[in-house]
Amino acid sequence: MKKIRIFLATCLCVIVFSSCQKKQYCASCYESISGYQATDYCNTSESVDVYIDELYSTASQDWYCTKTAE
Repeated sequence: MKKIRIFLATCLCVIVFSSCQKKQYCASCYESISGYQATDYCNTSESVDVYIDELYSTASQDWYCTKTAE
């Protein structure tokens, strides 16, 4: 019975830990005037949003970005 409790406690810890991990997001961006494909940028959701906003605010460039969760 003690082994079953230890096994169940271990499983519970693994489930709780895995659900607490932060999700990673990636931005895939393409500059349509030059045809340049930027290297994917991956980080937290907020950081990826800032990255995309910075690209969109770049003068004389026309960026198209998609954001995906990993």
